[in-house]
Amino acid sequence: RTDHSSVYKMVNTPRGSVVFNKDRLTLKFIYGEAFRGPSNWDYSAGYGNDNLKPEDAKSYELFAGYRFSNNLSGDICLYQNEIQNRLFKYSDAVSYRWINKGELNINGLELSTNYKLNSLELGCNYTYNESEDENGIDVPEIAKHGANVGATYSFTKNIKLNVRENYLGRRKNNTSTSISEREYIGEAFVSHTTLSALNYHNFDFYFSVKNLFDTEYYHTSNTSVTEYRQPQRTFMLKTTYKF
Repeated sequence: RTDHSSVYKMVNTPRGSVVFNKDRLTLKFIYGEAFRGPSNWDYSAGYGNDNLKPEDAKSYELFAGYRFSNNLSGDICLYQNEIQNRLFKYSDAVSYRWINKGELNINGLELSTNYKLNSLELGCNYTYNESEDENGIDVPEIAKHGANVGATYSFTKNIKLNVRENYLGRRKNNTSTSISEREYIGEAFVSHTTLSALNYHNFDFYFSVKNLFDTEYYHTSNTSVTEYRQPQRTFMLKTTYKF
């Protein structure tokens, strides 16, 4: 991909992959580059800075998947991301402006497995994410640990029930505070469920409950507010029609 901007000129972002399949084994190596151009607000905020450059990202990913049987499979993925020309909010006693400063280094691991037996399908995954800046300091707002567990039961070919549990790991808050419990957003377990009725006279119906047990959990903040409470129990009805 090639982009040309009248502001930050030419940016090239190649991507490529190599895939190997043999019997029950799949191996992949994936490389990619990306960028994020500054927004108009970034250029003009505070003192303003007309010399901002896009943030550049390079990504390396090594994937291995194996099907142990017709019912059981597992995957492992190792990845590394490098972000340079990081946008950084520089402040002084009077005002602030955005500048390009430093880099982010992200190393991670993803594990997942799926099992299917008759009408029941089970799946789970775990992610470990280590994100640091150029000084080896952990990046706020990014949890090191995350996991998901889900189960889908098919009462019939058309009626299915899905239940999911999300684990959100502890994250350091952006907001500077001396209150220790506000320095980190605590871990949380959040449940969801969806009942599906499929292919009823070309209609599909989905009834979902988000945050099934009305768990109180929060997201980080980079404003004067220390944290933001996330949505409580929510009911959703979705209908689609297949022409």
